[in-house]
Amino acid sequence: MWSQGEHAEYDDGRGGAQLAGMHPFCLIKANQSDEFFGIFFRSSNAQAPIISYMQDSHILSYVTTGGNLDINFFFRGSAKEVIAAYQQFIGLPQLPPFWALGWHAGSNAWDTLEDVKKVVDEYDQTGFPLETIWLDGNYMEGSADFTVNETAFPGLKGYTASLQAQGRKVVLKLYAGLANENDNKYVIASEGAQIMYNESTPFDAPTITNSTRFLDWFHEKARTVWEEGLFDLWDNVPYDGLWLDMNAPTISCDGGPPLCTAPTKERTVKHEPSRRKLGDDLDTSWYSTYGSEFMAENSTYYLPFIPQTANLDRWTITLNATHTNSSSGKTYLEYDVHSLFGHMQAKTTAEILNSNKSNNGDNPNADYRKLISSTSTFAGTGKYAQHHRAGQRRTWDHLRYSIAHVMNFNMFGMPFTGADVCATKRYVSNQTKEEQEEICARWYQLSTFYPLARTNRDKLDGGIDILPFTLPGEYESMAKYSIEDRYMYAQFVYECLFAASQSGQTCFDPLFYRSEEHTSELQSPI
Repeated sequence: MWSQGEHAEYDDGRGGAQLAGMHPFCLIKANQSDEFFGIFFRSSNAQAPIISYMQDSHILSYVTTGGNLDINFFFRGSAKEVIAAYQQFIGLPQLPPFWALGWHAGSNAWDTLEDVKKVVDEYDQTGFPLETIWLDGNYMEGSADFTVNETAFPGLKGYTASLQAQGRKVVLKLYAGLANENDNKYVIASEGAQIMYNESTPFDAPTITNSTRFLDWFHEKARTVWEEGLFDLWDNVPYDGLWLDMNAPTISCDGGPPLCTAPTKERTVKHEPSRRKLGDDLDTSWYSTYGSEFMAENSTYYLPFIPQTANLDRWTITLNATHTNSSSGKTYLEYDVHSLFGHMQAKTTAEILNSNKSNNGDNPNADYRKLISSTSTFAGTGKYAQHHRAGQRRTWDHLRYSIAHVMNFNMFGMPFTGADVCATKRYVSNQTKEEQEEICARWYQLSTFYPLARTNRDKLDGGIDILPFTLPGEYESMAKYSIEDRYMYAQFVYECLFAASQSGQTCFDPLFYRSEEHTSELQSPI
């Protein structure tokens, strides 16, 4: 387990299929009874829980690359009782706004405000419900947080107000890093509160922009800068929610400068055995030289142990970058706290938007619930934000595995979750139009029961148009009925989400949570 920014395929059991979050919690059924217990490995270091299935018993082994071993056990009871106890320990789920249970639509193919207006008008003309529009980074000026592209999105503030007057909502994307271009005032203001490459040099790497700096969420000054940006953005676009994306955090190469090697999944047989074994004779000299001029020979690829198939710095920050706790003065290595970035960004964002006052005066957001969705999450992120699964492919397997994803995040304390309906991209270039249309129709039917449901088509999809009113014949009717049914069930789902926010709860359950008769389904592939 280790936060990675790539959209991994579902786990095929061989390991190495990391996603953008990390939740080291295991729910285990007792052998001699129908009761369950839970184990939480409270550590942000890279780790690998390994389950060995024996004839008479199962063995859970746990291997980590470092950190404190803080292991918590939750005894014993039904699956839902154990999960509730776990959620009470890490922080109860945040209750989303009721409107968030409606239908959402987004796409990074909407390059202009006219593209957005066209889609909204088509929803209205065809009579399909639409609650919320999600704007990808296209609305920004040069992909820089807290800015608006007035050329491509002129009048965005006014159009947002017109949507809100209709009872609709707008969610804006924010990237994890600050664009270090054009004398960005937020980069200048955050000096001393950025993740550092060494004692005197901030870490800087290409992301969606050519040069990007990252706020150090352990530093109090980072909160001040982020707060200023959130309210500056509010002045330009009075948003109803925020989507925190690429916050694994994700960069465009492995480790960042000076090497900044292109990401690769290449495996080297020579070093593979040493990376999979632990023992007293391990050579740890790599640690003192990591980041030096011969980093190529002693990079993260050659760590004595990594619990995955690819480098730990794949698509992300060098592991010897540092963070500074401004309260205690302590310094933390990226090696130890990497997987906390998204969690702490979500925490800081929620605290700012939910505060009654801010350093900038009255908080315009403080009088109603906000929707904050974080791509990267950790144990306890549900106390501050929600989550949706993006990056699926348009296949029957990905449709099926989205069910397990939503169930897992309910267990992890984030019950308001879902997967992008009809997937982000087609699977292969020769996938037939007819197959994609049927998958989409069935995915719309499944989304009736997702707590959070939206479409989010990638501009590089190359497949069919996935908007519900573009599906042919009976598939269009199936999609419409399914979306309308969501609104029928909304109050019942919200009752469950409210219960979860008060004492811990799951709202999208496998059958074995409910009945002992279905415990055999624990052997199911999902």
